[in-house]
Amino acid sequence: ICEAAKRMGFGLTTFKGHCRHLGLRRWPMRKLESVRKVGMLIKDQESDKEEPSQFESEPPSEVYRAILKDPDLALSQGFKECRQLIYKKHSKKIKRTNNER
Repeated sequence: ICEAAKRMGFGLTTFKGHCRHLGLRRWPMRKLESVRKVGMLIKDQESDKEEPSQFESEPPSEVYRAILKDPDLALSQGFKECRQLIYKKHSKKIKRTNNER
């Protein structure tokens, strides 16, 4: 968002004000980055031949596209729970790797 403001010749606060005035209430970067990271972690877990991810919610690619269409979209509870499980698995994997050193 900082880069976009700079390119248009506005300060960040002014830029955000203009965005809100035009109806863009949220800049969903954090949400999109979280969904993208979940997708990457799922692929990593599958390539490491760990147990397959139990993703009972929408696939991350569909959630990403939905957020791009509607930045105010709330993540479903199922997606949030799956994201938490995936982050926990990844954290345990990192701890295991560090302990083996």
